Amino acid sequence: MSSEVIDVLDFDHHIEHHVPLSEHSTMGVGGSTRYFVRAKNALYVQSAYQWAATKALPIAVIGSGSNVVWTDAGFKGLILRIDIEAFRVDETSEEEVFVRLGAGEVLDSVVERTVRMGFWGIERLSHIPGTCGGAVFQNSGAYGQEISQILVDVEVYDTQARSNVVLSNQACKFSYRSSTFKLDENGRYVVLGLTIRLQRHNMNREVDFPLPGLAPAHTLKEVRTAVITIRMSKLPDTAVFPNCGSFFVNPTLQQDVFNSKPDLVNAPHHCVGAHHVKIPAAWLIEQCGLKGHVDLDLGFGTWRNQPLCIVVIAEQSASCRNLMKYARYIATCVNEKFGILLEPEPIFLGD
Repeated sequence: MSSEVIDVLDFDHHIEHHVPLSEHSTMGVGGSTRYFVRAKNALYVQSAYQWAATKALPIAVIGSGSNVVWTDAGFKGLILRIDIEAFRVDETSEEEVFVRLGAGEVLDSVVERTVRMGFWGIERLSHIPGTCGGAVFQNSGAYGQEISQILVDVEVYDTQARSNVVLSNQACKFSYRSSTFKLDENGRYVVLGLTIRLQRHNMNREVDFPLPGLAPAHTLKEVRTAVITIRMSKLPDTAVFPNCGSFFVNPTLQQDVFNSKPDLVNAPHHCVGAHHVKIPAAWLIEQCGLKGHVDLDLGFGTWRNQPLCIVVIAEQSASCRNLMKYARYIATCVNEKFGILLEPEPIFLGD
């Protein structure tokens, strides 16, 4: 392996020191990391693990930081940011195309590019922040589409085998906003790239989330424009109000549990399979009177200009500790009123 990686001494020149992690999270909180490196290709990833091993350092892998919250203590190891870029149309037919992507590609840029090329299947993921690697990690989705629906396979670096391997869609064990990379194999695999399958024509599939104002006969550009308009009206600008987008995962309940809760009679919901129901976390939070709620002592609040109070924003210079306190407060209010435990969507990392 040593002949295939960057020389350890040479790798030192790529390392940044004492980097503020608040700059690598749209939430804008967190301490600093002792070491930081940007991986521009797979060799950087292998070299980073070899370099860290020689120093007995832990490694944390990130993308753009749109779904990461750092602790105030920061990280005493090496932060490996995946900046691998690639966009290549590999195989085509009259009906479908296969596109190869680097894990560091910005997801929305990929959506914009495929829409321009006339490829269907990913257009409803418009304006979702983050990278393609991060989208695989948490199975990003919106308005009836998810990465898992179009993903063919994922190329990863296996830190146990110390080699690159390809995992099938099934091996990724996708579920709602989750995957094997986030759960049982968290930390083992580093996503390097992925292959997606898109359609040359609109397959007119039934979508659970119709878009307001979108005619039954619509173009790709019209779908993308509609999604962007909706998301921009709901989500605050991270440059003005630091946030991670939706802070809580929409809870899924068993159908009989949902039916047994009188407080949920008027709750908006949709069925997931034959025996489960998904409820908007934003609705639960709003029913607790927390829409536009602000805790000035903690420095956090819920987004108030639109009904998407699932978004937690930093109202002022704040800390991860206070963010966790505020998140627990919201979760406690919802649990006490509905008996439902909200789970955070962003990943908390650090010492």
